[in-house]
Amino acid sequence: MSRASFHQLLEKYQQGNCSPEEQRLVEQWYEMLDKQDSSNDPALFGLLEQKLWDKIQNDIREEHSDVQPEILHRKLNFKRALTIAAAIGTILLISVAFFLYKTAQTPSQQAFYQVKKLILQTNLTSDTLKIKLEDGSTVMLEPRATLEYPAHFAAEQREVILTGNGFFQVSKNPSRPFLVYNKNTVTRVVGTSFTIKTNISTNETEVTVKTGKVIVTAKEEKRVFSLKKLFHTSPQVVLVPNQKTIFQPDAEHFTTTLADNPIPVQVKNQPQKADYKFNETPVSEVLSQLETTYGIKILIEDEALKNNTFTGNLSEQNLYNKIDFLCQSINANYQLSGTTIVIKSKNKIN
Repeated sequence: MSRASFHQLLEKYQQGNCSPEEQRLVEQWYEMLDKQDSSNDPALFGLLEQKLWDKIQNDIREEHSDVQPEILHRKLNFKRALTIAAAIGTILLISVAFFLYKTAQTPSQQAFYQVKKLILQTNLTSDTLKIKLEDGSTVMLEPRATLEYPAHFAAEQREVILTGNGFFQVSKNPSRPFLVYNKNTVTRVVGTSFTIKTNISTNETEVTVKTGKVIVTAKEEKRVFSLKKLFHTSPQVVLVPNQKTIFQPDAEHFTTTLADNPIPVQVKNQPQKADYKFNETPVSEVLSQLETTYGIKILIEDEALKNNTFTGNLSEQNLYNKIDFLCQSINANYQLSGTTIVIKSKNKIN
């Protein structure tokens, strides 16, 4: 089997298109390598690849020492050829993937955890505790929560450790991103405000964004060299204002939806709408104004509903009450679908 065939097999494995048999072969060969050589040094993979290739060639020669070369080519069964492909392909892939994996995960987090001069502050009161950091960022620490942070942030990035719940108002500094580590996730921002909550009973982490943009990534508890980590990157989501995500560590899955109480989003050079009084206004126009105000997509699934008009005052209501009041006037209901509000006729709601 040619090297081109090896690469084709690798691509199939990376894309998840291998047959069960092919997948088992690749993973069986990997397990063999993992047991035989515990080194994680990428520089040794080339030698390991050649060593395994030589071993396979020797096995083939020994098994077919009595067979003429032209007959050997015909008798080499598909499974044996596939095994060879899997072996060499796995080594090649591990060589590249482990290098990328290792370089992508800088030791900054590990180094930060090893810093001895961290200030540890626990909120032992029944009220929210305000902590001001050296860069001007503030943290509103909820009761029984703990924040660990350095007196002076590093030049490259700002890092803190949160246990429990807290609201962060981060000063903007694009050259020094702000990272919050908690038990399950790493939340990365430049300048924004957001809340992180940990559910003690379910071990889930919830991140809600008020302003700016946030990247939430599942945290790697251990830097272990494993096949799973080579081929599956850590789950992550990008959140914008009025969005929240819940990370379920057991399933390694993020569920992203809208915040519990969306608030108007400040758009640069655009004044916020002072009131929401409407008089015979097309429903589509009312919803368009709400979309702009809250930065949330609102979809009318039934075209017939767009022909309705709305008269009323929604100024003193939160977003969900606004939508609910509007829906009642046009005999409709709404549902959340991810980060979108979907409005349907009542008889079409599941």
